[in-house]
Amino acid sequence: IRDTLGKIAMQTEHSLGRFGCLLCNTSTETSVMDDADVEALIADFFSRLETAYANALAGAIAKHQIRLSEGDVAAAAKTMLATHIGMLVLVKSGKSKAQLEDIADHAIKALT
Repeated sequence: IRDTLGKIAMQTEHSLGRFGCLLCNTSTETSVMDDADVEALIADFFSRLETAYANALAGAIAKHQIRLSEGDVAAAAKTMLATHIGMLVLVKSGKSKAQLEDIADHAIKALT
């Protein structure tokens, strides 16, 4: 989780990072709201990302790396998804690497 959020923060160092994530950008476009195929792709992307966070959190619990209860994994995975997407938007808006690293650090601290 730390590595993933760190990689998002590092996108501030590359001009291509300012373009953002294609699926995140597309999800905010009202023009796609009428396209069921695009909506399904976006929903699948968000679902897979949330599942990846849930799996990572469950693994961290099993290794005693975080003190999160197993009952809180689903909510924490949703929170991490929101943090991930929010950080991608902030990269696109021009926030600094240091600002994004602060967000990532706080998100990690909230899990421990």
